[in-house]
Amino acid sequence: MLKPLVIFSLLLLSVSSFGQDRLSYLKNIELLLEEEHYEDLLAQKSELEKHTLETDTLSASIYSVFGECHLILNDLSEAEFYYVKSLDLLKLLNQNVTGHYSNVLYNLTDVYLASGKFDNAFSSAKELVSLDKELYGSKSPLYLETLFIYTDILIETGQYIQALKALKQVDGKFKDDFLNALILTKKGDILTALGNYEKSVDFLESSLDTYSQLNDTLSFTLAQASLGLNYIGQGKYPQAENVLLQSRKAFEGLPETEFYVDNVNSNIALAQMALGRSNQAIAIYEELLHKDSAYFGVVHPKYLTSLINVGMAYNDIDDHNKAESYMLKALTIVTDIYGEKSKNEASIYTNLGIIKREKGDFDAALNAFDSAEELFINSTGKETIEFSTVKFNKGVTLLLMDSDLAEKELISSLKLRKSLVGIGHPKYAESTNYLGLYYWKKSDLKNARKYFEETFINFFDQIQ
Repeated sequence: MLKPLVIFSLLLLSVSSFGQDRLSYLKNIELLLEEEHYEDLLAQKSELEKHTLETDTLSASIYSVFGECHLILNDLSEAEFYYVKSLDLLKLLNQNVTGHYSNVLYNLTDVYLASGKFDNAFSSAKELVSLDKELYGSKSPLYLETLFIYTDILIETGQYIQALKALKQVDGKFKDDFLNALILTKKGDILTALGNYEKSVDFLESSLDTYSQLNDTLSFTLAQASLGLNYIGQGKYPQAENVLLQSRKAFEGLPETEFYVDNVNSNIALAQMALGRSNQAIAIYEELLHKDSAYFGVVHPKYLTSLINVGMAYNDIDDHNKAESYMLKALTIVTDIYGEKSKNEASIYTNLGIIKREKGDFDAALNAFDSAEELFINSTGKETIEFSTVKFNKGVTLLLMDSDLAEKELISSLKLRKSLVGIGHPKYAESTNYLGLYYWKKSDLKNARKYFEETFINFFDQIQ
C-alpha cells in the first residue's frame, strides 16, 4: 500500500527561504496531487526539476512525488529512479532517521516488490523495520505496518517460518482489538501456506469475530477471502467456493475494491477447476486476462499472472498445446517486467516443464526444469518452496523415465519441504508419495511402505 507523501504543509511555513516563483511551482504540485492529475504533473517534470536544489529536503520531497506519480501510473523503473534519488539526497542531508525517509523507503520497497526485485525489497524492508522501530517504537501501528510488508516479502519468497518469527515480535504488544485482529489474519495466511489449516482457521475465525464486532466490512471480507483459500488448501472446494462467492459479493458492495474482486475471482476459478468445472474456471481466467491487458498492458505483472493462470488451466484439461503457447508467450514478456534471471521466469520454466512432461516430452521437460533450477539459484536461492517444487517435478519426470536419478531429486524435495513447511503440509506428502512409488517400482517394499505410511498419516491428519 502506497504511503502518501504529505510534504508541503510544514515545509512551506518557511516561505522566506524560497523565492515566490519556486513557491508557485510547489503549490502547483500540491494542487495536481490533490486532484490526482498525475500525468499532468509528470508532463511538467522537466520544468519542475529546475526548482529542485541539492541542498534541501523539499527537493527530496519533489523527487519522491515524481516517484509516487510514476508508481501510480505503473511506470516502475521511473518510480524506482526518483525514490532512490530522493533517499540519496536525504542521506546526504543527514535526514535518514526521519519519518520522511521512512515513507520514501516504504514506497521504494513497494516498487521493488512490484518489479520482482525481491533481494532489493528484502534489504530495504529490513532497513525499514529497524528504522521504524527506532522512530516509533515496537508498539506503534506504524511499526506494525512496516513489519507486515517485511513478512509479506518473507511469504512471497517462501520463508514462512521466518515470517511467523517476525510476527512474534509484536505478540501481546497491542491493546487495540483491530491491530491484534490484523496480526491474527496475517498469521492465519502464513499457517495456511504452511499447511497448518486447523490453527489457521482458529486465527482467521477469531479475527473475523473482531472485525464483525467493529463493523469493519473491508477487513472482515479480506479475512473471509483468506478463509476461502484455507479451504482450497484443505481440499474443501465446495466450502471454499461458497465463502469466496460471499467475499466477492461483499467486495462488490464496497468502493475501490476491484483489485480484491479480481483476486477473489482468480481463487474462485481455482476451486472450480478442482470441482471439475474447468470451462467456468477458464472463462474467469480469460476475462481477467482481457481486463489486465486493457488496463495494464501486456508488459505488466498482473497480465503475466493471468497469462500463466490461463495456460495452467488449459493444461489441467489436457489441452497441452494451448497451455504451452500461453507459457511461451509468458516467457517473451517476463524479462521485460522483472529483468533477467528472476524467480518469476524460473516459475514459468517450472510450469513449462510440467506441460512438456504431460505431453510425454520428458527430455524437454528436464531441460525446462534445469533452466528453472538455475534461475531460482540465481534469484531466491535453494531454500524456498519454489525450488523444492522444481526438484520434485524433476524427480517425477525421472521416475516416469525409470531413471535411478529420481531418488536423489525426490529426497532433495522432501528434505527441503520438511525444513520449510513441516511434515504436516500437503507438499511434504506429495514428496513422500512419489518416493513410495519410486521404491515400489524398485521392489524395495520396506522403503515403499515407510513412505506410503507417511503419506497416509499426512492425508489422514488433513481431513480430521
